[in-house]
Amino acid sequence: MQFDSRPAGGGVRYCQSKAQSAEVLRLAIARMAEHDAGYNPMTFAVWYEHLAGINPALSEAVGQALRAGQRLGDESIAQLYRQHVAGLEQQVAQRIAVDFDRVVQGISASAVSTDEAAGAFGEQLAELETALHGKDPIRIEPALNATLAGTRTLRGVVQSLRQAASTSRQEVEQLRADLVRYRTEAVTDPLTGLLNRKGFDQRLDVVLSKRPPPCASHWLIMIDIDHFKGINDSHGHLAGDAVLQRLGEALKQLTPVDAVSCARYGGEEFAILLGAASQGDAARLADSVCSRVRTMQVRNRTTREVIAVTVSAGVAAWRPGDDSSSLIARADAALYRSKTMGRDRVTVA
Repeated sequence: MQFDSRPAGGGVRYCQSKAQSAEVLRLAIARMAEHDAGYNPMTFAVWYEHLAGINPALSEAVGQALRAGQRLGDESIAQLYRQHVAGLEQQVAQRIAVDFDRVVQGISASAVSTDEAAGAFGEQLAELETALHGKDPIRIEPALNATLAGTRTLRGVVQSLRQAASTSRQEVEQLRADLVRYRTEAVTDPLTGLLNRKGFDQRLDVVLSKRPPPCASHWLIMIDIDHFKGINDSHGHLAGDAVLQRLGEALKQLTPVDAVSCARYGGEEFAILLGAASQGDAARLADSVCSRVRTMQVRNRTTREVIAVTVSAGVAAWRPGDDSSSLIARADAALYRSKTMGRDRVTVA
């Protein structure tokens, strides 16, 4: 079974049916049993997010450990959790952990009850079998009555277990939905709907961990709105927010494919990441962004004046030995050259 974790439009595309959610739960518990870490909410969170495909950076890290033949113990799980899962607010993480504990305890209690009822029923069957073999009518009738009563008890307990399992699946589904929502909110810029800096940095680390194919490279485009302070000063911050939103919409329209991730990197600076692309692809995309922004119709809501907006862009390719910092530094340097050369243009490093 495969779960789709491909980024779409700068976010995470994620869709599971209830059957798939139950299967992920089963697989997570199975993986916990195969490794050395303790059976606790932290371990469950790492395995569940990895298997459900809702945390690409975590899945990449887990995959590397498994390919190296590593058994994940408490220290490894704690490190994975701190680096890739603990971005949730502490209060949210604590609530999910408490809810998961409650679900597990409910299933365990129902399983224990079923086991005890099954044990008692087994003793009743053994007594009935002994009475039947001895052909003792005095023992047969009470043994038969006890077995019938045990059958009814066991049927009720099994039904309770089924109900508990069904309720638990629903609760796990809700926990999963909460986790996906909070995870998405943690890496999303609320104004533009693009990735925020944290989300983009995570995505950048995942892409740079994979070598591009021959005749291609990973490309980073850094974009900055020209004279943005002047827009805020002349038209107000609401107009500035409208410009940011319109630029976010433009980036989503221009980058609909899975291989491209977009982010509001900070303030009026945006970033686009292209995995395994050519220089021509990267340059054309940067030119398209500049052209689209140049024709955007953003109006001051008070004066109805059209706000002229342009952007400058810097484009840089990943080179062997690059990490995220060196790649960003080259793209930023190219962006600075676009600014000093007159703005509203693209410079390729």
